[in-house]
Amino acid sequence: MDAICINQNDIPEREAQVSIMHHIYATATDVIAWIGKDNGAPDRRAIAFARELGARGRSYLNAGHGGSDVPLDEETFAWFESITPFGLVDSIWLDFTALLERPWFSRIWIVQEVVMGKQVTVQCGPHQFEWTELFYCAIFVEAHASLLESLAAPGCLKDHDPKSAEFYFKSFPLQRLGRATDRSEASATFVHSSGCRHGSEMSPDRQSESAWPHSGAPTPTNPSASWAC
Repeated sequence: MDAICINQNDIPEREAQVSIMHHIYATATDVIAWIGKDNGAPDRRAIAFARELGARGRSYLNAGHGGSDVPLDEETFAWFESITPFGLVDSIWLDFTALLERPWFSRIWIVQEVVMGKQVTVQCGPHQFEWTELFYCAIFVEAHASLLESLAAPGCLKDHDPKSAEFYFKSFPLQRLGRATDRSEASATFVHSSGCRHGSEMSPDRQSESAWPHSGAPTPTNPSASWAC
C-alpha cells in the first residue's frame, strides 16, 4: 500500500513517511503483504504445497529438531521421494520456487513488515496464508537440502534424460529453490533474534549459513559425490 499511499515522486514526502514506517507496522492490528496477482493453477498448487510443507516444518520444530543432522524417518523420506523427480523437472518444487521468487520476497521492506507486524498475512490474488507458514517451509526444506539434492540427482540427467538435463542446466531449479528458502529463513531468523512476539515462538537459534550443499550452480562435468544415479 505504501506504493499507492505515498507520492513516490515527492522525495521529501517519501523520506518522511519512510522514517515512520516502522511505527505504522508496529501499531497495525494486522499487516497484509500483497505479493501479486494469482497466476492460476501454479499458484494454487504452490500455496497448497506450502501449507503442507509448513505443517511438516512446524511438527519438525515442535519435535525439538533444529538442524540438518536429525535422523531421517521412513515416512519423510518416502514423501520427499514421491515429489522429487530427477532435476526437479515438472515437479511441484518449481511452482513453490516461483512463488518464493516473486519480487516481494527480495524487497528490504519485508523486514519491517514481518518484524514489526503483530499478525502478518501473505496475500496472493484471492489466496491468503500466514507468513509464519513460509518460515516453517524454509526450515523444513533447508533441513533436508542434502536429501533433496540427492533425490534430484542433476548430475545423472545427462545420461538418463538429455532433454531434462538441458532444462536443468539452463535454469538450475535446485539452486533457485535454495536461494529462495534462504531468503525466507533469513528474514524469520531476524524476527526471532529481535525478540518480536510472533517470532520468539518460532525457532531455536539457527545458523545463518546456508544448509544447501551447493551455493553455486553445478556443471554436468562436476557432479556432487552425493548424487547417485
